[in-house]
Parts: sequence; structure tokens; C-alpha cells
Amino acid sequence: MSAPTQVTAQRTEAFFRLCNDRNAKSPYLRTKPRIIEALGLLGVPSQKARVIMERVVRIWQRDGPTNLRTREGQKRREDTTAEVSTIYPEVFAMPCNGPEERLFVREKAIHAMIWYATSRTRPQRRRGARRAAQQSQTQAQQSQTQAQQSQTQAQQPQTQALQSQTQAQQSQTQALQSQTQAQQSQTQAATNN
Repeated sequence: MSAPTQVTAQRTEAFFRLCNDRNAKSPYLRTKPRIIEALGLLGVPSQKARVIMERVVRIWQRDGPTNLRTREGQKRREDTTAEVSTIYPEVFAMPCNGPEERLFVREKAIHAMIWYATSRTRPQRRRGARRAAQQSQTQAQQSQTQAQQSQTQAQQPQTQALQSQTQAQQSQTQALQSQTQAQQSQTQAATNN
């Protein structure tokens, strides 16, 4: 299920199901304002949510960068989740209205904060990097084509000179053949007399 572009933030199971959907093409909880907004629906003041997020960032950066897709990253995420839950039990141990809300409060909110923390430490891709790479490749191909054309044009005078030389040699050969035929004719005429 992919996240719709416009979502009404309400304290409903459907909204928290959307927040918990990690298989979405564009997961809902990928920005700081959305995480703060979702926690706000549970009664967490925005200032407290910001403090919690900064704490998660500090905890995550404390031990250096780790790739979340590795076993070490998964273990570290679980440890960070447990640590943050014990620091803020009033937020992450609060009573919940349903299973999706409970999953959000116990895990997914902290996981989203960890993802936010890692997104601040990973190198940012330039927007349009693929387009820029394609343009530079196209320019390189155009330069190569121009170089080949220049080389071909530079070789044309040499080719023309070789063609002229070949034609001159062919003319000499024809002249020699004509001379040889004339001599043979004279020799035959002299032999017949």
C-alpha cells in the first residue's frame, strides 16, 4: 500500500496503519514535522516531541554511523528503541486504543526517529544526479564523435594524395603497357619481314 499524497492526520487505526506501513513506496513518517504531528495526535506536545527526536539523534550518533540494513544496524536500532522507551515511559508506554496505535507508540515512532537520525548523517544525493550524469555522458559521446570527424577530415588530404599517387602510378603502368605493346608489334613486324 503506498501512501496517498494528502492524508488527514487523525487518531484512528487507519492513520496509524499508514504510519506503520514500512512497505509503502513513500512511507508517511519520513519527515520531522510528520513525526511530531503523529505524536501530537497522542497528546505529546510538539516541543517534547522535538526534544525526544534530538535525544534519539544524539543516541544514534553516539556510537558512530551504522547501516540500518545490517544485523548490527538492526540490533542497534532495537537497543536504541529500548533506551528511548525507558527514558520517556510517559510517551512510549502510554495506553493505546488499538493494535496499530500500540505498534506505532511502542516501535514505529522511534524507528521513524532513528531513520530521521540516519538520514541526517548519510551523504545526501544531489537532486538530478542521474540527469547530470546522462548529460555528461552525452557530452562525452558528442566530443568523441567530433574528434572522430576531425580525424577523418584530417585524413582526407592524405587519402586524396594517395589516390592521386595511385592514379599517377596507374597512368605510368598504362603508358608502360602501351610502350611494351608497341615494342612487341615492332618486333613482330621485323620478324615477319
